[in-house]
Amino acid sequence: MHTLHRLGTLALAAAVGFGGYAFVATVAPAAARADCASNANIWQVHRHLDGAIDQLGHDGHDYGGHRVNAIADLQRARGELVAAEQYAIEHDRENPGCVRAHGPTGGSDRTWGTRAQRGSNANIAQVGRWVERMSDQLQRDQHDYDGHRVAAIRDLQNARGELAEAERYVGARRY
Repeated sequence: MHTLHRLGTLALAAAVGFGGYAFVATVAPAAARADCASNANIWQVHRHLDGAIDQLGHDGHDYGGHRVNAIADLQRARGELVAAEQYAIEHDRENPGCVRAHGPTGGSDRTWGTRAQRGSNANIAQVGRWVERMSDQLQRDQHDYDGHRVAAIRDLQNARGELAEAERYVGARRY
């Protein structure tokens, strides 16, 4: 009986050891989910970028061309993020739970009209802060997406520069 109890204890220890090994084996693929976090990050920045483009589209003033240039930079960044999403779709087929593409369109479908000068001035500053946060968010990402993430960061930084110029334009003209 003592031998049986001892064998049972060894079997239990082996089962726990094996179970622990099996648990580690099932957790190991979860470590590969870093790409899932990167994919979600790209998708989230894409959504925010759509909102920023949409917001700038409702400003009534051009700020010496800087608002339009910023929109163009943001649209290029958006194109890079769409390309990054497509890259993820093509390369994450073995893990379809990681794929979550936003799609080719975004922003508002409603015409909101244009803002008055004071609202446009405030919006330029607000969108500038959004763009800065989106750039920071992408810079912390670990997946490169065949260079599309870095290109999107570059475009976002260019847009941030244009928005800063628009803010200086407002300050120089005091309106």
